[in-house]
Amino acid sequence: MLLLGVLCTLMWVIMLPFTGSAWVWILDIVRDPLGMASSTTALHYVAGDRLVLVLPKLDLPSFEPSAFHLWVNGAVCVLLVIVSFLLPTRMAPTNYFLRA
Repeated sequence: MLLLGVLCTLMWVIMLPFTGSAWVWILDIVRDPLGMASSTTALHYVAGDRLVLVLPKLDLPSFEPSAFHLWVNGAVCVLLVIVSFLLPTRMAPTNYFLRA
């Protein structure tokens, strides 16, 4: 069983660059029919010597989150985790959903 887990993890890591490139290709195809006038770029992140992550990025106008946005997001996440621990046991699926 351990060998199967290691092999699956190894295959997942090997397939990462191909998966990212496939998503870039898919976004290039569906961009025009969906009416997105932006271009698609592939961001290449190198982790270590051999692991390369290819992440597709649509060049859309957007803004970077400010410190206020990040603090509000963190507070909401902490609040949801606290609420999930206060709910009764019979609401276990809701607890797991809130923690996800």
